[in-house]
Amino acid sequence: MKKISFKFEISWLKDHDFKPLVAQIWNKHSHASSALERIQKKLKLVKQYFKGWGFNRQGEQRKKKKEMQEELLALEQLEEETPLIQDQMLRKSWLIFELLKISEEEELYWK
Repeated sequence: MKKISFKFEISWLKDHDFKPLVAQIWNKHSHASSALERIQKKLKLVKQYFKGWGFNRQGEQRKKKKEMQEELLALEQLEEETPLIQDQMLRKSWLIFELLKISEEEELYWK
């Protein structure tokens, strides 16, 4: 099994689930003999959770991007044969917008 290392990603800050998850983990009661030990334990919990969360999120993003690219390609091929109806045009616009957001996140990742 591949060992996953922890690396904080700036793009996580754009995920609407990130901050509530950090707060939920941080606010869990911690048994510790000092404030410093309590902070160290909380940091360890956050790190452990987001190690797996980031890895899974990245895999989900790749899958989502691939599916969206395939759907966009199908709409573009259909558009070459016949004009798209309004719902199809709206879907195509939404797909382009979402793919641009994913590209922006990928750019943040590589910086």
